[in-house]
Amino acid sequence: MVESSGGAPPGGSRRWWAAAAVAVTVVVLAAITAVVLTREDRNGSSTTDHDAADQHFVGVLTGHTDTVNAVTTAQRDGRTVVVSASDDGSIRLWDLASGQPLGPPLADREDRIEALTTGERDGRTVIVSGGAKALRLWDLDAAIPIGEIAGDDVPGELSVRYPAALATAQRDGRTVVLAGITSGVAVVDLGTGRRLRQGFAGTTEGVAPMTVNNVDAVATAQVDGRDVVIAGGTDTIVRAWDLDTGRPVGRPMIGHTKDIASLTTAQLDGRAVVVSGSNDDTIRVWDLATGQLVGEPLTGHGSWVMALATADYQGRTVIVSGARDGTVRLWDLATGRSVGEPLTGCSAEAVTTAQREGRTVVVAGCADNTLHVWELP
Repeated sequence: MVESSGGAPPGGSRRWWAAAAVAVTVVVLAAITAVVLTREDRNGSSTTDHDAADQHFVGVLTGHTDTVNAVTTAQRDGRTVVVSASDDGSIRLWDLASGQPLGPPLADREDRIEALTTGERDGRTVIVSGGAKALRLWDLDAAIPIGEIAGDDVPGELSVRYPAALATAQRDGRTVVLAGITSGVAVVDLGTGRRLRQGFAGTTEGVAPMTVNNVDAVATAQVDGRDVVIAGGTDTIVRAWDLDTGRPVGRPMIGHTKDIASLTTAQLDGRAVVVSGSNDDTIRVWDLATGQLVGEPLTGHGSWVMALATADYQGRTVIVSGARDGTVRLWDLATGRSVGEPLTGCSAEAVTTAQREGRTVVVAGCADNTLHVWELP
């Protein structure tokens, strides 16, 4: 279901409700009912707890029945698709342009889904979801399951059970899945499903070993042409390794005082940087090559920073952060300053960004079982 809030912004109708009069359109897709509310009256009552002055707000996507833990975007048939996963055990696909669901949910009711990513296999986009039992694979175009990678422990290999975070990277021309698990980061070949013995769970001189139940966030980047894996979790330290050799990259990134909950990467002045969000309510930016902190911590959230993404906005790179304080915030990567007012109404567990008609769109997965969408002016 898609619900509107407030009225159309001045000077245009970029929201999903673009009609010139009040209307309700009901679309039935398989077993899903999608309702689009279209309004002209700017003084109409809000259907969410968003601030009435929040003119960036586009709408709410409803359909999940439990917390939305993960969200990403992909391309299907030339259009941008939002992919969301939830504790309700389902994956849902949404058309970003219209807000409509694309078919029935991809159900895995036996297993809550903690993490989600996408990658290429044999020229097709594959959704990878992670839960307690296995990594499951879904064909994005056909919206069907195409296999799974068992989560059982294998001697000499890192298990892929209970991944708290997933990412993809390229290794020797093949797509690999990186799964943040209790004992480190497992590496899985997406094409064959084989878990590679090359995992990342080692120590760095002068730093305590990774502890149990620690990897809650995973990201990737490139340094000097090398693919790098970045991970963080309950030991409060962000670490990086060379994907090919397994050797540490730079120094451990030490400064947070509580668990690392989220990670993303970006380019700043020609160098790769890591952005980390923590349960200490702060965001930090690090030089990936050296492990050094860049600038001061970003403060403003009042609770755990559960999700991070980046976007190009008005010619600059911005960090998008989502927290359990009910806000999504934007920060200028170069200056560390906040950008605009917080986007409200969502206790965010996940965020992603995309482009829609030349504008940057932020999509957040929320603890109230919904996804909230904003368009930046």
